[in-house]
Amino acid sequence: MDFTVIDKDNFKIFSPIIFDAFTDDSKEVLRIGAVEDNNIIGAMSISYQTAMDTAILDSLYVLPEYRKKGKGKEMLNKAEELVKKHVNCLEAEYPESSKGLEALFKSGEYARIDGDPIYVYDIDELLSNKKFTSLLKPEIKSVDTFTFKDLSGAQKKRMFELFREDGERNTEAGTRGLSEDLSVAVYDDNEYRIPKACLLATTFEDSITIAQLEGSGIDNPKYITAAIFAFANAVKEKKKETDYKELGMVAAHRGVKKVFELLFDGKIEPKESGLRHAIKVLNVG
Repeated sequence: MDFTVIDKDNFKIFSPIIFDAFTDDSKEVLRIGAVEDNNIIGAMSISYQTAMDTAILDSLYVLPEYRKKGKGKEMLNKAEELVKKHVNCLEAEYPESSKGLEALFKSGEYARIDGDPIYVYDIDELLSNKKFTSLLKPEIKSVDTFTFKDLSGAQKKRMFELFREDGERNTEAGTRGLSEDLSVAVYDDNEYRIPKACLLATTFEDSITIAQLEGSGIDNPKYITAAIFAFANAVKEKKKETDYKELGMVAAHRGVKKVFELLFDGKIEPKESGLRHAIKVLNVG
């Protein structure tokens, strides 16, 4: 098996099997394609959290006809070889339901940790929900919401500072793949320097994922509701171009869950068991 860097010259060839949240020309991710006998075998994406001495395997995909032949293991070994020159750990998150990836990381002696549940909602049901009106009421008249594309450079910088828990990966440059049209920031009392809540969204085909929802007002349902309301309006606008069907969130914060429980009449149960986390220390001894 041969490996090649995926760049602007060959991106179109590999794009059907590239599954990461970065823009096509992002410099924050290293994409590697796997080829054998002039046939594409698979592709993987790697990004670096150098401040955390860690690399993230954002995606690893093997075409179905080449699975169970050791190709995934070869690709994983290549990823380890590439990143160990720069960092000490390689990490990945993957759906708990993916038995193939579970077996792959197990064979590679990765420590595996159970992840958080995935909550999934019907987009049309959310957008047509009339309870938004009663939830918004007069008490949040002082709340202002802006889509990411309408924020100033300074506001964007402050917004991303709220997400720096993962080191360098969550800088503005490192999150170019986030859907700017659907991401929103919530401000209060005419204070436009520090947002009360920020919602970052990613899109893939006909689905949307709320990647992160954080901020100084995260525990206040008022700000959560305002963020979701603004997000819903942004989705309505985008649906003129793309007919989104599904909205997903991983490990919904209790404030987020509370709002959605109000919207959907009761307790929200996760649709899927969630993601698992795999980690391996590479430079031992």
